[in-house]
Amino acid sequence: MHKLALLSLVIWFLSGCASATMVPFTVDSTPQGGQIDVNGVTLGTTPMEIQLQCSKRWVGVAVAPGGWAYDNAIYDVTVYPSRNNPGVSQTKRVNACQVKNPPGHLFFDLALDPVSPRQRIDLDVNRKPNGSSLEETLLSLKRLRDQGFLTEQEYHEKVDKALKELGR
Repeated sequence: MHKLALLSLVIWFLSGCASATMVPFTVDSTPQGGQIDVNGVTLGTTPMEIQLQCSKRWVGVAVAPGGWAYDNAIYDVTVYPSRNNPGVSQTKRVNACQVKNPPGHLFFDLALDPVSPRQRIDLDVNRKPNGSSLEETLLSLKRLRDQGFLTEQEYHEKVDKALKELGR
């Protein structure tokens, strides 16, 4: 009876246990001096070591391997280029609880060129693109549907609109 009471007391005690550890991350960039924001809060400039929290709580070995469940420790780390070194900001999503051997390392290459779509797609059926015929417009819409840029419903709506606008 005493063993059962002791076991119940231990389980009750451990069920409320929680632990939080701070996980270090080194944050660096090229060029250096970029502003570091974590979830929208400015912490400093690169290079710098930041601390992100990893929380865990005891849930029991029947619920999780090892008995611990890790709370959601996902952070958005953004580095903005400095005024002296313009570039493109970058954001990385990290989970502080997944770092096996601290410190974690985050590197941002702010000197990358901005990326834009390779091809502009004009879906405006109100104007005739470059004097194209109704047939060319319908073929373009079919091609966009077949490539997955238009849903079946969008395709039919645009075909109906093109037929009305181009007088058929």
